[in-house]
Amino acid sequence: MASVIATQTKPSVAQCIDEWYFSSEAVRAQRNDEIRQTIRENPGYHPSGIIYAWLKKRCGAFK
Repeated sequence: MASVIATQTKPSVAQCIDEWYFSSEAVRAQRNDEIRQTIRENPGYHPSGIIYAWLKKRCGAFK
């Protein structure tokens, strides 16, 4: 969903997300594991906020 939103608001971020997350099944599985681990380590934060923080760190803000 984040990639769809970024496509409409900031195409460069959408391209980065596609390359960072969707480049292959193996990469996507690795990213999911990393994100889930971060969520487990930070139970005080909403999972969507953690996902956004990952995306922002890797690809920049959506603004």
